[in-house]
Amino acid sequence: MHSLPKILGYLGIVPFALFAIGTFLPILPREENIITFTTAQFFYSAMILSFLSGVHWTQAIQSQNNRRLIISMLPTVFCLVLSFVFVHTGMVTFCLCLLALLFALIYGADKIYAADDLWPKGYITLRLKITAIVMVLLLIQAGGAYVL
Repeated sequence: MHSLPKILGYLGIVPFALFAIGTFLPILPREENIITFTTAQFFYSAMILSFLSGVHWTQAIQSQNNRRLIISMLPTVFCLVLSFVFVHTGMVTFCLCLLALLFALIYGADKIYAADDLWPKGYITLRLKITAIVMVLLLIQAGGAYVL
């Protein structure tokens, strides 16, 4: 895999890290700080999950794989439903933990379909590393939002 996709992939982690760290910094009053940074994290995560699952859309249509087509849509629909839970109930920790789980699941889909696709060499390994880091950051932030 060329270096630019790796660089861009790792740069995509920066907002996850900043939002997670921001939860613990005394930038705003504690409750406002949690709301601000978890909201940013939630919507950034939802956007990235939609992007990652969208990768499967074209492949599903080309291969006429209905199961994969559904897999390509579920994270976006789930994030939409979860956004209502997040906004209307304030279940921040729960929502961030579910997002971490969704990152694991979409990585699983990437790995399952890796043999069918022409992923560049090293793509699955890169996705595993980035997914693991993102999941840890989401769980740390969820813990921080719960404790604070």
